[in-house]
Amino acid sequence: MKRKNTLIQYSAAPPVEEEEPESEAVVVTLAANISEQQGKIMSSLETLKGDYVPKAELVQLQADNKALLARVDKLETKPPGTIEVLDEKPYPTLAQFCSDVKFAGVAQSKGMPLPERLVNYVAGHANEGDDSQGGFLVPQEFIPDLFKKEFIEESLLPRCTNLPVSGNSIKLPAVSETSRQTGSRWGGVTGAWAAEMAEKTATKPTFEQIEMLLKKFYVFGYASDELIEDCNMVTFASILETAFREEANWMIEDSLINGTGVGQPLGILIAASLVQAPMHASQAPARLTVIHENIVEMKARIWPRSWMNSVWLIGDNVEQQLNTMSLAVGAGGGPTYLPPGGLSVSPYGTLMGRPVIPCEHCPALGAVGDIILADFSQYATITKNGRFDSSMHLRFNYDETAFRLVSRIDGQPFWRTAVTTASGTLTKSPFVALAIV
Repeated sequence: MKRKNTLIQYSAAPPVEEEEPESEAVVVTLAANISEQQGKIMSSLETLKGDYVPKAELVQLQADNKALLARVDKLETKPPGTIEVLDEKPYPTLAQFCSDVKFAGVAQSKGMPLPERLVNYVAGHANEGDDSQGGFLVPQEFIPDLFKKEFIEESLLPRCTNLPVSGNSIKLPAVSETSRQTGSRWGGVTGAWAAEMAEKTATKPTFEQIEMLLKKFYVFGYASDELIEDCNMVTFASILETAFREEANWMIEDSLINGTGVGQPLGILIAASLVQAPMHASQAPARLTVIHENIVEMKARIWPRSWMNSVWLIGDNVEQQLNTMSLAVGAGGGPTYLPPGGLSVSPYGTLMGRPVIPCEHCPALGAVGDIILADFSQYATITKNGRFDSSMHLRFNYDETAFRLVSRIDGQPFWRTAVTTASGTLTKSPFVALAIV
């Protein structure tokens, strides 16, 4: 609630003849007396901190103040037609406003006049002269917080393996291994049993190169100078910086899951190393559920060494499936999913002992990626800290300030492809999703 500027037009009519106008010095003296009287009232209330204030003392102070104001009202110290712009913010601090509101409550109950500064503050607004209609609610310029929706989600970026980079790119040598079958381990190293003095067959590993190049991400916008100056809750620049940084974090983390790899990181759902565990026969022709058999199948497809670092990521409506999931054992059974605060002591729910994390970046139920089992330590990132800048020069002639946040990052799985097991029957990977057909 913000008081608009109020213009007072002084009457051009001559002063009442029977009363001589007092000098300007008298006006200054009266104004000082008024300020002193109001200060005494406020000081009494602040000192007593809610204790009983003698009615006679309050009545006398109010009467003196009213008499002084009456004298000022009769003065004609400015030429006819003079316009005065009143102070736009009569309450520089919240404490002063609350003090007047407190006094007003006492005054109304005892039939005494309300503080004039408070009455003037709410004047001109429908029903605000009546405290029961919201007249004495805290003005919005004193509200210190900005309310926004919150979605609690653990950050995925810290789970990744972040590699140091001094320039704008990095190249990593890697073993080219796509199978654990004999002749394919380490990309071609093969051991053999041999008889005494038999000729040996030479083998060697095969390597490949992983190249990462920083990609630029930005958030950009303008704000008028008036908005920046008049935003009293907190500085508008800090609000904008928070919004820009949260948007950057959201988009970057989304790219770890869904990024195309073209001008942005390569997401695990797009990468060739993703394994799609087959759905159960009972879910044909198209999977629209998540059942216990799906969880068992996904567990079987993750790279064994990744299991202890893995987390389950779930999209919309998947948790409803988990809450009704159970494992049948004979005529009985038990729950498969352990919700947080229930059978588990983890801050997250657990599936087979691993955390279950709701993730906005997973697609809805019935799409590949609605539930993911992933070890992000096998995902590489390179980053350079984002910076937040502002400039008043770009649109100087429009009275606007430009704001921008720029961040650079790249990411991709260490694994180029999934690896076939030694038996040749399954492919495994640190990144597993559930197929839908």
